[in-house]
Formats: sequence, structure tokens, C-alpha cells
Amino acid sequence: MDDNIRLYNELMGYKYVYVYGAGSGGQTFCNFVDFPITGFVVTRECDANCYVMGMPVYCIKDIINQRDECLIIVAVHDNIANEIFSLLNKYGFYHVIDCTYESYRWSCFREDYFKNKKNNSHQYILLKDMMKDSYFKGTNEQIRIFMITSHMDKKTVHSNHDMVGRYVEPLQVGAGLTDKTIAKLRDDSGENISKKNDQYCELTGHYWIWKNISASWVGVCHYRRQFDLTSKEIEQLPELPVDVVLTTPNFAFPDVESVYIRDHIKSDWQTMLYVLSKREPEYYDLAKKVFKYNYYYAYNMMIARKVVFDDYCEWLFPLLFKIEKYCDNKRRDKYQNRYIGFLAERLTSLYFMKRHDDLRIAHVNKKYYC
Repeated sequence: MDDNIRLYNELMGYKYVYVYGAGSGGQTFCNFVDFPITGFVVTRECDANCYVMGMPVYCIKDIINQRDECLIIVAVHDNIANEIFSLLNKYGFYHVIDCTYESYRWSCFREDYFKNKKNNSHQYILLKDMMKDSYFKGTNEQIRIFMITSHMDKKTVHSNHDMVGRYVEPLQVGAGLTDKTIAKLRDDSGENISKKNDQYCELTGHYWIWKNISASWVGVCHYRRQFDLTSKEIEQLPELPVDVVLTTPNFAFPDVESVYIRDHIKSDWQTMLYVLSKREPEYYDLAKKVFKYNYYYAYNMMIARKVVFDDYCEWLFPLLFKIEKYCDNKRRDKYQNRYIGFLAERLTSLYFMKRHDDLRIAHVNKKYYC
């Protein structure tokens, strides 16, 4: 059975379906799924007894008598998810499914949305629908996918080398900022910008791959976020009509620009637009439309023909260097100090949406290791 059909079947048979979380996560979820929701559920009484998106908001204590007949969909940020699951367990709610931001289930719902979306501005093609039959015998082209890792990585429940095999190699980024070595490959060798890692995040890895790797295909994933692909599927890429593989787009409700300004620093966004307007006027004109979309390509993850990856980097990094020049990098907030990486996600989306007519783009889900 298709994953998406299985997930929708989970919702059947319940008299009540509630979404836990009436904030941005819950609202985003309700805005993009196509099944009836009874209402929102929250923890505190002071946040209940109101309406959000035209739906009632209940306190969890007020629906205890419905717990045998209701399903609760947890749609909050992953960093508080365990707290919510424990609370629901405490109150005896056992019909609960995880649709947190990083969950595989939420990725599948997003995939289903884009696959069935009518009048989609950019055709959504699934890589798995392009895979060949078992007669495929392999390729002679060199494929190298680099799993970004750092000495600051948090431990995961699963091994962060689950996907490491024939095609995936750990690449230590920010290596120039530490004496620790955690991977054979480091981004402070050859031509590099390793010491910019605090702001550029995984992009110091992109730069290193661009300048130092000559494979036919290259890719970038993360130690916690990896492609939902097997080695055999990766091996097929050169034989398929594909130039680049991107992850299923993330939702941004109400739109990309508004969400960035809400979650990050507005002046950084304005600086990015200014630089675009001066250096890439064609992209800037499109950006005014694209950044009002309610989805974008997150994580700066991709697998691409090296010639495509090089062209992307040749476009992206001059913009980032100029943005960095105009911005104040003396930030106490380590999270917001990663602004170059955050802006690059939106610029990556802009780049590939601009080129959707001349590049063959396929999509794949990601796996997240918590």
C-alpha cells in the first residue's frame, strides 16, 4: 500500500480528529491537509476557548471524555514534541500520530499535496516514479554524496552513519574552527571557506565540494537529515532523465517572506533583496513572486550533476559574500548567527524555481534522525 494512502487511512474511523498545537505548526498543517479537523487542542486553559482559522480551540482537560473516540495529530515543533507526547499519555490519550515538522509522516503528507496540487507553478516529479525495473545493471559515472557533520553535532537515537555506504561519505564542516577531527574528509583542505561555518553552516561544505571535487554527480545531505534513497536507487541516477534531485518542499504559512521575517531578522531579509536587485535583477523580479509562495526547498540538500551544482554555486556564493559584507556578524544569538545558511535556503529555492524549465528536477523525501 502507498505510504500516503496508509497515512490517510489512519484518520478514518474516529469521531473526532484534533490537531495538537494552535500555533504556526498546527495552522500550517490544517492549511494544507484535505480532511476534516474537529478543532485544535492546547495545554493551557488561557490559550483555549477561542477560534483559530475558524476552528475551536480546546484545552486538553476539556476533551478527556472523548479520548476513546478521538485521534490527536501532534503538529508542533520537534523540540517540544516529547513533552506533548508525555502529556497526552498522562491524560490517557493513546490514539496519537506524529506530524511534527521533521516527521516522515508530515513529509509524506507534503509529498501527497504537491503530487495532487492542481495548477502547480512548478511540476512536481517524484524520483521514485522514474526508477527503472530490476534489469538495471548499474553505471560507470562517479557519484559522491557528502553527509555534512560537525564536531558540535548532537547524538542521535540511530547511528548517524545509517546511510553511509558506497555513495555517501561524511564531510566535516567548520573543521578550521576546531582541533577535533571526526571525519576523514574536512572542509578546511584545498580551497575553502571553512572558518565561515558559524554563519554559512553546511554551505562551507558546498563550497568545498564545488572547488575540490570532480565527480560526475555530487550531493549534500546532513547527519540528521538524509535522503530516503537506497544505494541501488542512487546508482540509477545517471540513467534517468534527471539533472537534480531536491527534497520535498517545506510549507511556509502564510508565505515564505512572512515566515522568514517572523522567525529571523528582518534586516537580513531586506539586505538579501537589495543585493539581488543590484546583482541579479532577473532573479529579483522573480523573487517578488516566489517569496510570496507558501513553500520552498529547505535544508540546502540536493543531488545534482556536477555541472549543475557548479553553476548553482557560481551563482549563489557571490550573492552570499555580498550579503555578508552588508550585514552585522557580531551576533550574540548563535541561532540567528546562522543567517547565511537560512537565507541560502530561500535563494536555493529561487534558483531552481527560476530554472525549472531548463533543468529536469525530481523530488524525494528525507529521513530525519532525532
